[in-house]
Amino acid sequence: MLRNDAQPGFTVLFNEGEPLGPQRRQLARDLAASLTAAGFLPYTQGYGELYDADDVPGVYVDRRGLKMLRTPEVPSVIIETHHALDPAEVACWKRPETHASFAQAVSAGIDTWLAR
Repeated sequence: MLRNDAQPGFTVLFNEGEPLGPQRRQLARDLAASLTAAGFLPYTQGYGELYDADDVPGVYVDRRGLKMLRTPEVPSVIIETHHALDPAEVACWKRPETHASFAQAVSAGIDTWLAR
């Protein structure tokens, strides 16, 4: 069984390409702040050349040019909820209360972003 419990945490990925780059960055930062405030641990180990770390823990800038991050006409991000090879995180994400807490944190992050 593959296992890696040394790199837990969520990530929020975004593309900084224009014209929505600044809005995507702020959305990613607001979501990461809300997730962290809700008790979720941000991943901080880095992705090598695929993504650059932002100043906000857990936020990474897409350097691959993923279409799903650069093409939509509204600001879009990807939230990776946990490290799938970390048994403790996998167990946590099987609990309904984790899903509820995540949903509330995402909603709060979006509310913060919309209020700007």
